[in-house]
This record gives sequence, structure tokens and C-alpha cells, in this order.
Amino acid sequence: MVVFRWFLFYWIGVMIGIIWVDLCKGLKKYKESFNDGKLWFIFSVVSVMLLPLVFSYSTFVDRIAIYFLPIQLVVFSRVPVLIQSTYNRTIFILGVIIVYFFALFTWLNFGNFSSFWLPYQNIITT
Repeated sequence: MVVFRWFLFYWIGVMIGIIWVDLCKGLKKYKESFNDGKLWFIFSVVSVMLLPLVFSYSTFVDRIAIYFLPIQLVVFSRVPVLIQSTYNRTIFILGVIIVYFFALFTWLNFGNFSSFWLPYQNIITT
């Protein structure tokens, strides 16, 4: 389960960071549409720079990677705007939905504490 969590939080973040760096390099349409590219570029670079540390300081990187999760929201919500073809845009959106569906499915079925989340148990409803 630790490997899955590491994959979900960190490797998807690194892939998003690489995609974002590639998008921000010379994409004029992005620069015209959105004005916060520098912030997300810094998030991307730091996410990618954490890669060598994950093998020796995995707990530290895991805790830091949580703060870099918003870049996934930004990339997955803005990339479809930049895709011209309706077909390719639909494939991209369905791919994102499928990846996160399988991540949630795996966590809910194989997670050690997933039984506390379905139904969500707290002090008020217990």
C-alpha cells in the first residue's frame, strides 16, 4: 500500500510537473489565456527536483508532495482548454477520469484504513 501511495502522490506529480514545464516553455496560447505560469512553473520544477530525494528521504518527500497536489488540479483543468481537437480533448479527459478512478478504487479496496471512510465515520454521525 505504501508503494501505491508513493506512486499516486509523487509520480503523478512528477509527470504533471514535466508536462507543465513542457507546456510553459513556448505555448503562446497558454500565456495569453492564463497569467500565473511562473507560479506553476516553480511548482513543477520543485516537484521534479524532489525525484532524487525520494529514494533516501521518502517520508520527507511524501509530506512535501502533498503541498504540490494543486498543480494536478491546474494542469488537468487547463490542458483540455489548450487541446484543439474535440476527439483528443475527450480522450484526455476520459484518461484523467480513468486514472483517478482506478487510484480511488485501489485505495478503497486495498487500503488499510479504507473501512473508516465508507461510510465516513466521525463523532457526529457515529
